[in-house]
Amino acid sequence: MKHYFFILVALLCMASCNSGNDIQSSDTEGGTSDEPMTRQDSVIRMCTYGHLGELHQGNVFNVVIMADGYTQVEINRGSYASALNKAKDALFAREPMKSLTEYVNILTVTAPSNVSGITTKKRDTVFRTYFDNGSTTNVYGDSVTIQCCAQMALIKEYDITTDEELRKRLGNTLVITLLNSSEYKGVTLLGYDEKATDGIPGGWSLSYVPTYARIEGVDVFEDLIQHEGVGHGIAKLGDEYFYEDRRVTSNDKKRFDDLYKHYFAQNLKYDATALTSVTKQPIESDHWLYQFTQDATYNDEDIRWYAGAFEFPTHFWRSSEYSVMNATTDKVEHPEVYDPYFNVAGRAMIYKRIMRCYYGSSWKFDNTHYSEFTNFDQNARKERAGYKATQGAAAAKSLSAPYYIRSQQGTDRPQQATPKVIEPIKVRVIK
Repeated sequence: MKHYFFILVALLCMASCNSGNDIQSSDTEGGTSDEPMTRQDSVIRMCTYGHLGELHQGNVFNVVIMADGYTQVEINRGSYASALNKAKDALFAREPMKSLTEYVNILTVTAPSNVSGITTKKRDTVFRTYFDNGSTTNVYGDSVTIQCCAQMALIKEYDITTDEELRKRLGNTLVITLLNSSEYKGVTLLGYDEKATDGIPGGWSLSYVPTYARIEGVDVFEDLIQHEGVGHGIAKLGDEYFYEDRRVTSNDKKRFDDLYKHYFAQNLKYDATALTSVTKQPIESDHWLYQFTQDATYNDEDIRWYAGAFEFPTHFWRSSEYSVMNATTDKVEHPEVYDPYFNVAGRAMIYKRIMRCYYGSSWKFDNTHYSEFTNFDQNARKERAGYKATQGAAAAKSLSAPYYIRSQQGTDRPQQATPKVIEPIKVRVIK
């Protein structure tokens, strides 16, 4: 099954949340007396804003969590708050995020819908989300209004009064919109930062994840939060699964190039020159992952290029056999190879993204910071090793099992999608 990873290469190009009006930071945010109130204005006004857990100081990364398809009755009985806390717990449930909590603040938006639940029909929910009714895992919604609410959450929490501060905060924000459903769907929209450097991506992201997502009765919510929110949303990683019958076209190559030039999908590479019979290649000496291959600490991770990624069996390569960026369906369909953790490429990119946010543009992944990362990474390596030890015979079997998503599985599983890109956002705060 495919995983839809949309790169918003167009970060909602708008002057504000209300298509022409400015975001209000006054007590009457959402509109002025001499202007007609837009839908975005009215949603902003009816929302309540808060945070979960301790708020950390400094240039922390922000995660804004909200939900769609919950009525006021469900909010009053605690279902909405329970969903927000469930997402927060899932976000920090595994390493390396578990060790990065002091660098991340969790903000919340509470927004009531007039009807309960998310379906394949656009209904009277606050963010108008709905699922593709075909074979994809696509989710569609009012991402402009969601962005407006996320901006207001930042404005209120940090008492933002300048355009530049809002732009900086939003550029280092992941928005998670939970969907009141048990469907196995999920999409991440990714915005880029045109000033990003040193192979470290920037830009905000929006992940849509069903709160009660299940596959054949098995709960996969935490897996989707890790894959969509952390993997795609924070680290801007590319998918590491593929379909054996997919063939690469020039448009697929262009799509990958569009991502890569913004430092997305740094866990993958494109190489059309390799023979299709070649399934493994060493990491090139000029690639950022090469230093890990020369470090004995990581010998057990067998870091190299493995054929098959970005949905295709050839041309695209991933840096480990298994990881959480492979298909979540493995949890049910291939438990012997299921790996809920990030490989070293994923862990390093998560670390690099959070550290660049916290310390600013002068922070680089040089030799000193490489050493800092390897020390930091001990917890993740230990946790992942502990998980693998519990797999027993199944884990040993997985070492020789070929990995791919069989084409016939696609006939009864939703097909996942690939990233879309959005332009840099224009924001403005009225003082």
